[in-house]
Amino acid sequence: MPLLFTSLLLLALVLNFTASKKPLATIALGALVTVPVIAPQQAKAEDLVWASCYGPGLYGARMANGQKLTRETLGVAHRRLPLGSEVVIEHKGKSLILPVVDRGPFVGGRSLDLTESSIRQLGYPNCAAFGEKLIRFSKIN
Repeated sequence: MPLLFTSLLLLALVLNFTASKKPLATIALGALVTVPVIAPQQAKAEDLVWASCYGPGLYGARMANGQKLTRETLGVAHRRLPLGSEVVIEHKGKSLILPVVDRGPFVGGRSLDLTESSIRQLGYPNCAAFGEKLIRFSKIN
């Protein structure tokens, strides 16, 4: 029984994290847990990706778009999206529209690398403070 409760609680936490701000309904799973029920178009698994930060130690190096990486460079690195295409990054209530400026990340399990300037726009002081985060991501063009 404790394993079932733990599994349901974990499921509720995951669904609550991925849910949009306005769930369609909720399902009560006992007295302690309420799980939002969302439509597939509201939250898709591919919209949530693991992201990390890059920059320190690479400043001055050329990115895939030919420009030099600086502390002021706003953008993301992605393995396959065309350079120059724009993406929307959402994390902790903040949204940014950023260009794809480089290739990466080259660490398994991560889909995006944000420049240090980009994570500062999200409210983090540096790459170390950002670490690796689960963020909402969508392609604009």
